[in-house]
Amino acid sequence: DLGTLFEPLIGAEALRRLGVHGVMTVPRAQTCSDKSINLQASLDGIVFGKGETILHNPDEGIHVMTESRMITLQGHGPLECKMTGASPEDEPAMHRGPLQLQAQMMCLPAYWGAIAVLYGGRGGHQMRIFLYEEHAEVQTLIKTSILDMEDRIANGSWAEVGSTADAILIHPQVDDDEMPPLLLPHEMLDIVVSITDAQAAIKSCQEIIETSSAALMDQLGNHSSAYIQSDDTRYHISWPMRNIKAKPEKV
Repeated sequence: DLGTLFEPLIGAEALRRLGVHGVMTVPRAQTCSDKSINLQASLDGIVFGKGETILHNPDEGIHVMTESRMITLQGHGPLECKMTGASPEDEPAMHRGPLQLQAQMMCLPAYWGAIAVLYGGRGGHQMRIFLYEEHAEVQTLIKTSILDMEDRIANGSWAEVGSTADAILIHPQVDDDEMPPLLLPHEMLDIVVSITDAQAAIKSCQEIIETSSAALMDQLGNHSSAYIQSDDTRYHISWPMRNIKAKPEKV
């Protein structure tokens, strides 16, 4: 795993840019002191804050994610290291550590934390450091979610299905293809009808788009663009020329 391999290097560079000391070897997982929840966090590194004030400085790849755009490194703070092929961001995507960092702050515990991301998108490799303060509302949401999950595990109940992806996760496969069809409860009728009506509407709209587009393209002829004006709206139509490169015949 290259991400794991480069974590110490990413962390060391983050410490250098911030002008602070820390460690990139944390042998044991940190356990949240709140005994009402079961929460542990493995840390990539720990920064030893000694009251340093860090200012927002995008030119140096330092992004302070506070309203004041400055943060004081008071006490230890977790350092999370990431490596991605995505293009650089002004704020890391949620799956690149912000929520994870809040949980790490709960476990260390800490008033602040940092995420160091090595990006490998267009423009070459670039590293950015994002510094966060503890966020009470987010940490309360984390605690609530943990308690809800533990309660569902104890009661054997699933979380509510909010999307087809959730449904697939909960029911990844059928138990038996030979089972007889399930008779759905009557309250599901409206849902079934709404799906079939929506599918019919989509098909009808696609037919309208196809027929109308053919008529419009015929009217444009060799023109790549056109416009038309209604009482209050001006419509622009674009039909760029498609160039198809000839290829040698395959034998």
